[in-house]
Amino acid sequence: MSRTGNIFLIIGVIAAAFLGVVAGTEFISWRKKSHYYKKVEGLQEGESTLLRKGNQFPQVELVGLDRTSTSTQKLGEGANVLYLFLSVGCDPCTEAIKSWIKFEGKIADNVKVYGLCEDDVDYTKVYVEKTGFPFPVYCDTNYVFSAQYDMDVYPSAVGVNSDGTIAFVQHGVGDDFSPLEATERLISER
Repeated sequence: MSRTGNIFLIIGVIAAAFLGVVAGTEFISWRKKSHYYKKVEGLQEGESTLLRKGNQFPQVELVGLDRTSTSTQKLGEGANVLYLFLSVGCDPCTEAIKSWIKFEGKIADNVKVYGLCEDDVDYTKVYVEKTGFPFPVYCDTNYVFSAQYDMDVYPSAVGVNSDGTIAFVQHGVGDDFSPLEATERLISER
């Protein structure tokens, strides 16, 4: 084979390998998104977590990003609370965070907003700093929400009234569900 032929062969092998890696990565990404959207669609069509409108929001021990302990009970004392359930590195979560950042300072004074995450505190802290999420974030380091309440679709929003009852659960939060809409829904669904 000539030198030119060898060069074209090498370039062809490199191009094929590159395209194979890109195609494989895109397929995995597509498959993850497809699974996510199917699960969200299923939840919206009737499947549910064990967190349901009208039930009391569970009292769960949490750890702040500064490693201080608190609980959902302390966070919600006498306040309407909007929880955004997140997961580190979750593409839909990052998209939701980017959308929610725009609403910092525009949420009603009678509503507190918190992020909830089951990931490692240190990883969560880096993720929150990287994304610029402007609301306090707490970690459920004992995995209570996913293990006991089947809450494992991220991002999801849960509105909790000042009396501790769940006003709504919204799975698959994206650009189409802003914190202002969530706040209005929380206040209207008492």
